[in-house]
Amino acid sequence: MEIGFSAAVFAQGQSEPVEAVLSKIYALYGKDGTGLIGNKKFVQVYCSEKLVRRLTSAKPALDFDPIINGQDWEIADLQVTLTGGRGNIAFVDVTFKNFGTPVKLTYELLHQRGAWRIDDIVSENKDSVWVLTNLLDKRKR
Repeated sequence: MEIGFSAAVFAQGQSEPVEAVLSKIYALYGKDGTGLIGNKKFVQVYCSEKLVRRLTSAKPALDFDPIINGQDWEIADLQVTLTGGRGNIAFVDVTFKNFGTPVKLTYELLHQRGAWRIDDIVSENKDSVWVLTNLLDKRKR
C-alpha cells in the first residue's frame, strides 16, 4: 500500500532543526495505518544514502518497524531531544509510549543532500536491544 504523502510533507529545508525532522516523522504515524519504513518514498527522503542501500537490499525485509520498535502503534507522550553531534552528524533520543509501554530510541542523523537524514537507529529497551544497520547487515547474508 502506498502512503499518500504530498510533496510538501517531504520538503525539508536546510535550516530545519534535526529535532523537527524526527517530530515530523512521528507525526506521520497513524494517518492511514501503514508504517513508514517499508515506504520507498519515505526511505528515499528521510534516510541517508547508506541506510537506503541497506533497507532496499535487506532480504527478507524487517518483520517490525524500527521507528516505532514494533508492528502496531498507538504513540503518546513523544519527546525528541538532541543529545549531541559534530559537524554533519547529530544524535537524538526519541522517547514515547506505544500502547502505554515506554520506548526509547537513539537516532544517528546525517546532514546529507541539504537535509537531516536517518543514518542509524539504536534500541536499548529491556526486551528489544538492536542496532538497525547491524540487523540489516545480518539479513543480507
